[in-house]
Amino acid sequence: MNSRQRAPALEGDALHVWRVALEQEGAAFAALESTLSDDERARAARFVFARDRRRFVVARGALRQILAGYLDADAQSLRFSLGAYGKPALEGDAAGGPLSFNVAHSGELALIAVARARAVGVDLELQRPELDFRPLLDHVFTTAEQQAFVGLDDAQARALFFRGWVCKEAFIKAIGMGFSFPPTQVEVRPAADGTLTLHLAGDGAAHAAAAGDWQLRTLDAGPTHAAALVVDGPHALPQHFAFEKTIEKREARSENREDCPVTGCSLLASRFSIVFSSPFALRLHGAPLDPSRAMGTLWRIAAVIAAE
Repeated sequence: MNSRQRAPALEGDALHVWRVALEQEGAAFAALESTLSDDERARAARFVFARDRRRFVVARGALRQILAGYLDADAQSLRFSLGAYGKPALEGDAAGGPLSFNVAHSGELALIAVARARAVGVDLELQRPELDFRPLLDHVFTTAEQQAFVGLDDAQARALFFRGWVCKEAFIKAIGMGFSFPPTQVEVRPAADGTLTLHLAGDGAAHAAAAGDWQLRTLDAGPTHAAALVVDGPHALPQHFAFEKTIEKREARSENREDCPVTGCSLLASRFSIVFSSPFALRLHGAPLDPSRAMGTLWRIAAVIAAE
């Protein structure tokens, strides 16, 4: 897909999710790098390791080419602005309505979600077997959610942790509040149809800012990754595409089979159906949660998860 190749039609409530392989080199890498702005090139140059620089360049270049395809514009011409908490957005309006997007990358894979005129967030995490995730449970999951981990073996609990984390992180990215919004202020609950739903806990300004008609879907990112998508507004099945030299489209389909933090919905639903019936009081280690403490904690959690 070059910078002037048209992207698939994105109309109404449609959701597009692009899969980007970050292992690019040679001419393909050079073509993506050529689309970057001076600021992006300077940022890429600051990476200590060549691997990290390559991943950044490919993800950013792919984002530019994908968005340019929707806008029928040159990838190099796109300009971005940052929200109050650092969420990027396109400057200017797109034909057919404002174009919203979100990017996640982990390991050698990136996902780019695109929608029109509504907030969208996507998260992706490499499920690293060496991560000691259990000390992080209090910082990520509510007291009720943690009951789902009781009795699970290590593999099941690890899968539940990463799938639960990406659901919450996708929501936090969708609302654009970054680490100022503690993940324990949103709960992931199973609906009667087996899908997952989001429910806000707590109150205050952060709660009010996060209000919306949020739709959650987990995504199949392969056996090594966990991924989730959150969008504000009407329900729609995401359509999946692969970012390559030519556009490869996969048929839009229901993600219900993957809508649970383990494998399918049965285990999650059976463990969450009772524990979510009681209201949640925001607490950390038995004491009320200090938002400033939560912010520092989340930065540390993100650093642990992002490290390889």
